[in-house]
Amino acid sequence: MTDSIYQAEAPADVVAQMIEAEKEAKSSDTTGPPSPPASDQHTEQSLAQQRKSLELLQTLIARKLAAMPDQ
Repeated sequence: MTDSIYQAEAPADVVAQMIEAEKEAKSSDTTGPPSPPASDQHTEQSLAQQRKSLELLQTLIARKLAAMPDQ
């Protein structure tokens, strides 16, 4: 039995951005509950980083889907 696997290569800049976002996410992982933000600015920065990461993921997914042949 063979499974067909579709693979798409993301552009190098997208891959580099995703790797960096993953490193940031892993470095911010904690074992306990999250601490409250130090300030509103910190919260805005966190939200901006999360938004950017989600946008990069959406771009990567869209490119992979676009590269898949129609079934």
